[in-house]
Amino acid sequence: MRPSIPTGDQPSENDLTPDIQTMHWPTLLSYAIVTAIGLIIRWVTMRQFVGHIDEPASLLAIKRVAETGVPVFPSGVLYLQGAMFSYLAAPLSWFYAETALWDASRVLYLALAITIVPIIMKLTLLLTDNLWPAIVVGLLVACDPSLIIWSVTIRPYGLLAAEVAALLLLFALLLRDVAEQRVTGVPRPVYWLPVLVLAGTFTHIGFWLALVALAICVLLIWREQLLGAQRPILISGMLSGAPLVAFLLLGRLVGTGAGTGSGGASDSFVGSHLFSLHRMLAGPTMNWWLWTGNFSQGAFHHLLPAVIVLTTGVLISAVTMRTVPTWSNWRVQATGSMILVHWMVISAVALLVTSDPDPRYLNLILAFGYMIVGTAIWYLWQHPRFADRLSMYLVRGAVVMLLLVPLWYQAISGASARMGDPGGSPDYWNATAWAAENRSEGQVVIHTLPTSAYFWFSEDELEQVIFLAGPAEGQRAQRYIKPNRDGDPGDYWLGLPSIGSTSQLCTTLTDYAGNALIVVDVGRLSAPWALKGDMETAIRGSTTTVWQGTNGVIVLSVAPMTNWTDAAREVCGR
Repeated sequence: MRPSIPTGDQPSENDLTPDIQTMHWPTLLSYAIVTAIGLIIRWVTMRQFVGHIDEPASLLAIKRVAETGVPVFPSGVLYLQGAMFSYLAAPLSWFYAETALWDASRVLYLALAITIVPIIMKLTLLLTDNLWPAIVVGLLVACDPSLIIWSVTIRPYGLLAAEVAALLLLFALLLRDVAEQRVTGVPRPVYWLPVLVLAGTFTHIGFWLALVALAICVLLIWREQLLGAQRPILISGMLSGAPLVAFLLLGRLVGTGAGTGSGGASDSFVGSHLFSLHRMLAGPTMNWWLWTGNFSQGAFHHLLPAVIVLTTGVLISAVTMRTVPTWSNWRVQATGSMILVHWMVISAVALLVTSDPDPRYLNLILAFGYMIVGTAIWYLWQHPRFADRLSMYLVRGAVVMLLLVPLWYQAISGASARMGDPGGSPDYWNATAWAAENRSEGQVVIHTLPTSAYFWFSEDELEQVIFLAGPAEGQRAQRYIKPNRDGDPGDYWLGLPSIGSTSQLCTTLTDYAGNALIVVDVGRLSAPWALKGDMETAIRGSTTTVWQGTNGVIVLSVAPMTNWTDAAREVCGR
């Protein structure tokens, strides 16, 4: 007889009794154990992870909140990406500095991001009314390499995934409370929705991809009831639009504009360069790699997308044919909504992101893929109407050998690979620290990513740091050179003087020949979208390497002009 752990789905004598009071100890113990496993994996990963290249920007926002009360960079840019965490972590800046502040911020972020494990387990438990699929899904989420790595960086994607999972959990609880009339008056999830939307919006604007998909589910389920008995849901949803309006207006009107694109709403948010209606209409394509690229580690990582697609078909069949006797109508609706949100978000991002595609933009829905797989396994194991015992044993044997065993091996091998991977981002943090400590008095530092300089250089020393963006026609110059508070062109983060053309680079190298350092990584130095071409020739021909760091970051010393190569002289006309 299959074990079935009560979840508090049946109304109690007191309709307002919290779910946790009706949980049995095996449920809470399972939550704790699986969450602890995920926490240990992430802690080990965090201790040896070099860091993501954009983490210093998030750390700068934390520092600025502690100093000024708002995440406005010295350049005047209002940096709202991850703003909620910036405020939560700001007090740490009063006690820690430099690397210690980064480490403390990571620990706090990990404590928040790991909540995706118990949240997704509770959601699976609600949909299946069985603890075992919740444990399976929780372990898969705890061991997913992409979810692991974005839980140990202070970038917004790990916390965003937890908030989107909480959004679906809130929706499932709302469906249950309305269907079973568990409360008198307005269901509690209605009150919490605007709060969660506020947190999600000021974590990452991508939260709204999931929210819009869920709004479509709300319209499909309640339709005209939203104008009648379910009007509180409609009102709560309308109030939830306020954070988005505030987010866009603040990003556009406060400071120098937060956008990285050009035209239209380009000044509203960082990352606006990713979207181009013109490019999308000119040749719309579906970039599925944005989703499949998240599955890059583990023994069977290349098969996971196919498994999720196939099990989606199994669940759609179960939902539409109503073949699960224990599934009440609200569970069918919640399961169908979860599937719809998962695939709508994937399709939207695959279609809309037309520039610089990166799999991390779909990290927010990865946990739902594992929910689809885990719920489908539970369905295949428990509920088909087997013709005889042989059929039942064959189906269950296939589930074990073709799904459960490979998934466990994938989870273990994927987590192991992630824990042993120090990360691929150039270590600009330590390179900047070295340059700050070893530069001579009055020596200029030319920097391709100067955010870290705010932590290692004094205010007076920052006046001798110059941002190296790239050629005027290049992506970096167009995105990251903005008018500073005085109206002069400066870098996106610190408002430093910027090099945005080959002629400016040559002038700087000539003026400070023998008295300048360049902090750069070999990837950007040779990348067509960054410095490759005349700039690379001028830099390589006028410098010598004085320090090498992790993942290709280097510090170069600009030599006297007599030591330049002929190629560098030719580029600079000297």
